Amino acid sequence: MATITISGLPNSGKSTTADILGKLIGYKRYYTGGIFREMAAERHMTIDEFYPTVDAATEQEVDRRQEEHLRNENNIIVEGRIAPFLASEKKKIKLFFTVSQKESITRERRRNEKCRAMSDGALWKIISGRIDAERAHYRKLYPHIADHLDPSAFDIIIDTTEVSKYDVLLKVLKEIITEI
Repeated sequence: MATITISGLPNSGKSTTADILGKLIGYKRYYTGGIFREMAAERHMTIDEFYPTVDAATEQEVDRRQEEHLRNENNIIVEGRIAPFLASEKKKIKLFFTVSQKESITRERRRNEKCRAMSDGALWKIISGRIDAERAHYRKLYPHIADHLDPSAFDIIIDTTEVSKYDVLLKVLKEIITEI
């Protein structure tokens, strides 16, 4: 049995796929947002109260918890920017999702009401700014990881641009079926 890690570009369908895939194959799903919520509850805080307090040490604690799941559990999906790079002696299938700039903008508009009136250029500036900020942030936190969004660090790369979430799921299943 292999552990599955999922990472990729913003709006590429990582969470949607991880959620559906986990239910379909009976794997438990761990994701960064869920761990943040868990940590907020441990501190008797709402997630909105907790996020402003997040610092580098907190983020590394989230990653440590993901790593613990990877080391100690079977049949899991771990979704997160750094998850594919975390230590584990178990076989990992590392998935990376890509999406075109145009489709990323379209999906961001669908998910975020505040973005619906923005021009494509303005919205892409926000999305690409987030990507650049993440790269700088993770390089600082983890200097040994050259680029957490470099597709060459992954086993399977799936472009989700022109396919439905179910077609993405079928592509993933075709790629991993012999490993799970």
